[in-house]
Amino acid sequence: MNRFSSAFSFLTLAAGLLLLPGRLHSEWPGQAAQPVQIAPKSPLEALTAAKAANAALLVKQQRTLERLDAMQKEADQLRIWVKRS
Repeated sequence: MNRFSSAFSFLTLAAGLLLLPGRLHSEWPGQAAQPVQIAPKSPLEALTAAKAANAALLVKQQRTLERLDAMQKEADQLRIWVKRS
């Protein structure tokens, strides 16, 4: 690669990264992380509350994983585009 094509590749990659979402947190913008408070009265209620908290965490992690997969696909497409030019 000559100097021009490597500079172009870098600028294209940088522009692509700027277009991607800025946050990679499991919370959506405007949604603050809320501490899970478990104050049950019995062990069964404690287990039920813990299962509910874990289910909520799994949903957030799944959303984050989907966003990361989408970003990976966009990055792969950008790499293919840069190789063609």
